[in-house]
Amino acid sequence: MDAALHLAPRVEWAGRVVECVRAGLGDKDFSRLIEGISDILTDLADEAEPVSVR
Repeated sequence: MDAALHLAPRVEWAGRVVECVRAGLGDKDFSRLIEGISDILTDLADEAEPVSVR
């Protein structure tokens, strides 16, 4: 494996978890899950306190 493509063990593990979830839900429900997570992250980002600029 190319050293540039080597991922940290936690990242590889997370990728395997995502693939298992996708396999369990199927493509349609997995896509809905990802869209829901994206919406939640967008809402959280919108609610975040602005960072002070000095």
